[in-house]
Amino acid sequence: MTCGRFKFYGTLFFVLSFVASAKTFKSKFVSLELPPNWDCQQEELDWVCQPENVNLRNEALVVVVTKAANPNDDSLAKYEEYLKSPKQMRDLVGNSYTTDIKYTKQKKIGDQIWVDSLQIGSEVPGFVSRYVTSIKEQVAALISYHVAESVFPKWAEVLDKMLSLPNYVLIPRRLRKLCSQNMKLFGNRPGAMGQRKPTATQDKLKEPESTSGDLMMNILGAAMILGAVGFLIYKKRKGNLG
Repeated sequence: MTCGRFKFYGTLFFVLSFVASAKTFKSKFVSLELPPNWDCQQEELDWVCQPENVNLRNEALVVVVTKAANPNDDSLAKYEEYLKSPKQMRDLVGNSYTTDIKYTKQKKIGDQIWVDSLQIGSEVPGFVSRYVTSIKEQVAALISYHVAESVFPKWAEVLDKMLSLPNYVLIPRRLRKLCSQNMKLFGNRPGAMGQRKPTATQDKLKEPESTSGDLMMNILGAAMILGAVGFLIYKKRKGNLG
């Protein structure tokens, strides 16, 4: 068996294994396959999905937001313009930095066109965020994942698979229970957590090297990551993510 064929079957096996063990999340308007052992909870207008293992919740989360589309604010062109524009942010100690946008593009998933963007520091310094957003029959949807940069290689493949499987869809329904058209899908996101500007290679983020023998720094680092995830959820509850 050639190396190329081996890689093909290995990738196919990974995808089939993911589908077999994944859990389907379905709100009134969005359906997607979560990673194994993840669960979602509704937080006011949004859904927050995290690992069931509480020890992993400081590493990654997925946010699902839907709203009634407003012709003045909601279009693929406006989403793409917003996501491709770097933002000025501030970290925990007040230092200014600019978000690092790896890419922003339109892509087809199933029969739907979505705007897809990968960014660093767009919510909290030290976190990688990927956004996919679209509109279908007056329903606007934003799905995003947020992963601590130090563990991005651990979660990237699984969460990217979640956003690329065919059953990841936007389901049109009646808008009676959707939030007001006046709510914006994207809001202002002042940086408030984190201690440094993340760095990355062009194609793949590298996991930072850890130092041994410094238990206190590891504890402080984990506490800041946990605080950052909590801050992301707090901002959602205030409506800053949608």
